[in-house]
Amino acid sequence: MDDRGGYHGYAATDQYAVDPHFGSLAELQELANALHARGMKLVLDTVPNHVGPHHPWVHDEPAANWFHGTLAHHLTASFDFSMLINPHAPERDRDPILHGWFANSLPDMNTDDPTVSQYLRQNTVWWIEETGADALRIDTFAFVNRGFWNDFHAELHLLFPRLTDVGEVFDQHPEITSSFAGGVTRAGIDTGLYTPFDFPTYFATREVFGEGKPMSTLAQVLASDALFPHPERLVPFLGNHDTSRFATAVPDTDAQRLAIAYLLTTRGMPQIYAGDEIAMKGGGDPGNRVDFPGGFEAGPEQGAFTESTRTPEQQATWSWFQQLLKLRREHAPLACGAEQVLDAGPNDLVYIRKGTSACSAMDRKSGEDGDFIVLQRAADPAAHSLMIELKNTAAEGCTPSVPVLGQAAFKQHDTQLTINPSTDVVILPCRFERR
Repeated sequence: MDDRGGYHGYAATDQYAVDPHFGSLAELQELANALHARGMKLVLDTVPNHVGPHHPWVHDEPAANWFHGTLAHHLTASFDFSMLINPHAPERDRDPILHGWFANSLPDMNTDDPTVSQYLRQNTVWWIEETGADALRIDTFAFVNRGFWNDFHAELHLLFPRLTDVGEVFDQHPEITSSFAGGVTRAGIDTGLYTPFDFPTYFATREVFGEGKPMSTLAQVLASDALFPHPERLVPFLGNHDTSRFATAVPDTDAQRLAIAYLLTTRGMPQIYAGDEIAMKGGGDPGNRVDFPGGFEAGPEQGAFTESTRTPEQQATWSWFQQLLKLRREHAPLACGAEQVLDAGPNDLVYIRKGTSACSAMDRKSGEDGDFIVLQRAADPAAHSLMIELKNTAAEGCTPSVPVLGQAAFKQHDTQLTINPSTDVVILPCRFERR
C-alpha cells in the first residue's frame, strides 16, 4: 500500500496491503483468475529497495539497522551504475548507489542484513502465493546489493520454478545493463535475474527516431548482445512511466511508424506502455502517467477503447500496432527467430529474423523459414535501391516471396538481393531450399 504523498505507487506504508485506490486483495485475486482463464499472465511490481517516508518503520524500526541510515542522517542515491561494475572503484563511490535514499526521501532497506533480506523474500513469496503471479517486475534493481538478489532468486526459483522476472536498470550502456543479467559474474556474484529491461534499445530508438541519429545506431546496440547470456529475453520498449511519452518525444508520425515497426520485429519480448497504442502524449512525470482516455470516471464517449470513439490519429496508431502484432503472432521468426543485421546505414536498416528450434513449438501458420525486415527513413523510399550480399549470412539460400507488409520490388541474382521499397517498412517472408 502506497503512502498519501506517493502518487507513483513506490512509497509503501504496508507491505501486506493492496492500495485501496486499486481495490482489495480479493479483487486482485479475481483479476488474476480472470487473466489466467484467458491465457494471460499476471506480473506484479515489487520494490525491495525502499519504502515510503511515512511508513511506520521510519520512526519505529523493527530491528536495529533496518535501514541504511536514518531519517536525519542518510546518503542520497547516486545513479552512476558504472561504479558497480568498475573493479577499481572505491566503496566510497558505490555506497551512495547501494545505500542512498532514492530521491533523497525513500528510506533505503538494509538488504545487507540477513533479517531484512529474509523479510523481503518472505513478503515476495506471500504475494506470489496469494495472487498466483506468473512474473515480477522489479523496481530499482541496480540499487540493491547482488548478494541479496542471489539469495532472492535462489529461493523463488526453488518454490516457483516457472516464475520469471524483469529488472529495472535505467542505463543506456549495454556493458552496464548486461552486468545485472542472470548468469553474469564479471561484476560479482550472479544476480539470478531472468532478464533486465532493454534500456539501451530505448535510448537508441529515442536518438534515432526523435533526434535523427543514423539508423545504424540500432545495429550498434544489437552488436553488444553478446554481453547478455540471453538477449532473446530482453524487454525492448519505446517509453514507460518514468520517461516522457513516446509520441511527445517523437512527434513525427512517420518516425513513430518506423520505431513501432522496429520494436515489434527486433529480438526480445516487446513492452508496450499503456496508451502508446493510441499515440498518447505527455511530458515528464507525472504527465506521462495520466489516465487512459475513457478510464475511471470518464464516460465511454470520451474514451479510446473503441474505433468509434478514437480520433483519426489514435486509430491510425492503433491499427499500425494491431497489424504488426498480428504478423508477429502469425510469423514465428518475428517472435522467436535469431536476428542478423544485413545492412545498416544512415537512413536504412535491413535484418533477417531466421527461424530456430525455439520457434518449432509455435503455430507457424505461414510456414516460412525467415523474414527480411526493411526499414527506410527517407522522403521517397522508392528512390533508394538496396543491394544486399547474402553470401555467408544467415539469409544465404533463403528466397523471398511477396511482402506481407509494405510494398517492394525485389530481384535475386546468385547471392545478391536487390530491394526497391516503395514504403518505409517492408517485411518479406523467405524460404530456404530443401535438400
